[in-house]
Amino acid sequence: MTQIKYSVLRYTPNLVRAENIIVGVAIHVPDLKLAQFFKIKNSRRVSTFDDEYDKDYFAMVMDSLEYEFTFDEGSLDNNRFLMDRISDPDFLTLRTQSFANEFRFDSVNTVESENADLKNDVDEIVDLYLYYDKAPASRITPQRAKSLLSKQVKAAGLKRERSTARGAFNNDEVFDFEVDGIPTKTITFDYARETSLKNYLKGIVFDIQTAVKNFQIEKINVVTVHEEEYQVDFEQLKQYLNEIEQSVHVQITVMGLSNFSETIA
Repeated sequence: MTQIKYSVLRYTPNLVRAENIIVGVAIHVPDLKLAQFFKIKNSRRVSTFDDEYDKDYFAMVMDSLEYEFTFDEGSLDNNRFLMDRISDPDFLTLRTQSFANEFRFDSVNTVESENADLKNDVDEIVDLYLYYDKAPASRITPQRAKSLLSKQVKAAGLKRERSTARGAFNNDEVFDFEVDGIPTKTITFDYARETSLKNYLKGIVFDIQTAVKNFQIEKINVVTVHEEEYQVDFEQLKQYLNEIEQSVHVQITVMGLSNFSETIA
């Protein structure tokens, strides 16, 4: 097994409003002495998000990050100092922790990968977070997001088991799995139509509410993907989950997938 370390880069042009979008992903594979930065290609999304977007400044920052975070063994020219640093499992943490203003990195996550699946798993990570660089038909699915979470659970040394909680009407599983005995649900926020997203979230809230009434559940993990794009709906979801907490005395922890390792520790 090979470990893939990754950290998501967020762009927050207005630190007061604190709204952000994902604009890059830094990847590190210590065993292969490999690091690479993947930047957003869809610049139109950035300009739509930030009405004071400076194209040249943004491109300069992206290029500098690509230079700072992209290495392979062949490019190190037998530089022992650099080779030792890129072999360090904390390489990515040490390089990203100083970013704190409009460009900042999330905490570093780890994915366990089979050697034969390494390239595919790196592509999965990049495709998940740089979602809008892909045509709709090629974008990562909620099932693939769940698979990535499963690999992060394994890399963290946590126990993953099937959840027995079932929904009210169709007897489907409410949660994706249990992590160290805690039912865990992955929620993706990207939907083509607002009504589809709202119906999807309502269904999840109802299923969780039913599950905590019918099963002995003390804690729940809710792991979100692309919530930064839908802040109004995300805040409403958290409000509904908080109401469930208060009514049935269950602890619900909401975390982003890119911050899973830090939150679950």
